[in-house]
Amino acid sequence: MLIAVDTGGTKILITSFTNDGKPGDSFRLPTPKDKDEYIGTLTEHIKEHYAKKPIDAIVVGIPGVIRNNVVIWGGSNLPWQNFDIASKLKAAFSCPVWIENDANLAGLSEARTLRNTPTSCLYVTISTGIGTGIILDGHIAQGLSASEGGHS
Repeated sequence: MLIAVDTGGTKILITSFTNDGKPGDSFRLPTPKDKDEYIGTLTEHIKEHYAKKPIDAIVVGIPGVIRNNVVIWGGSNLPWQNFDIASKLKAAFSCPVWIENDANLAGLSEARTLRNTPTSCLYVTISTGIGTGIILDGHIAQGLSASEGGHS
């Protein structure tokens, strides 16, 4: 089972997926601004809702600048800097954990799942904040400030 976490400025959406990509249970929580409270809330709810099945991996989408699985800057809505969410979740669940910019993940999902569309796209999200994701040939654009249109 895969756990996908979409963290926004005001809410967290947690959804389980089968290994063949079918969505399962999903629930929403308010987003704590404190880093320790965020990790505690996330860990507690994932354990509570998904304890009966083994977790193969966790993917977390976060607004802001992400580098090497670390939140370098959480944007204007989340006061997080140099926040290593991946290490904390790996310790709690003993599975691979990936952290990526939320707009990048949304853009990647659109580019890979829509039929008869190019594998490159610009994804723009307008929610509590504004974010962009650039997908080139089916992969998230990398580099200095790549895809950081909403956070520059």
